[in-house]
Amino acid sequence: MKEQCLDATKARREFFRVLSEVRYGGRRIVINRRGRPQAIMIPLPEYHRLKQQDLFRSDSRSDADERNRTEPAKSESERAGKALARALAEEMGIEL
Repeated sequence: MKEQCLDATKARREFFRVLSEVRYGGRRIVINRRGRPQAIMIPLPEYHRLKQQDLFRSDSRSDADERNRTEPAKSESERAGKALARALAEEMGIEL
């Protein structure tokens, strides 16, 4: 799959062009801030494929229980987003 890295400022300035590249061109766009990956834009079908593969459940129940004792409560969508970002970064060979 094609991928591209963009600085956050450029991605913001060219958002609709970037969105079109993701949607119609099937690209993955890694958004960097100060040279470090911050987010990934992926086509919706790829998101659904990853979701079906159950990549959101990245750790066991006991790990989640331990994390809940040490971290403040986080929303389900935030945990899912972080799991997706980790999975995509791993697939793309990017260190978060």
